[in-house]
Amino acid sequence: MSLKSSNSFGYDKVPTKTLKLRAPFINLPLNYMCNRTLLTGVFPNRLHHRFIRPLFKRGNNNDISNYRPISTSFSKMFEKVMHTGLLKHLTDHNF
Repeated sequence: MSLKSSNSFGYDKVPTKTLKLRAPFINLPLNYMCNRTLLTGVFPNRLHHRFIRPLFKRGNNNDISNYRPISTSFSKMFEKVMHTGLLKHLTDHNF
């Protein structure tokens, strides 16, 4: 739920806003997928895909570092779950 809500979408064509609205209905399967990914260390192949359309962030529009690729809502969610879990583990073990 902490992902930024927007109507933009990536390769999967699922806006983050839609994912958040449907969370009560897809929470269990997504939880299973996240846990499975963490246990096996295998990230789903379909989530590796990126929308390689450069999206301008800010600054000089001639500088390529001011552009970013568009990732999928599911990919963002997985990354957030993994980041949160890893950060908690590192904090709990004083790393």
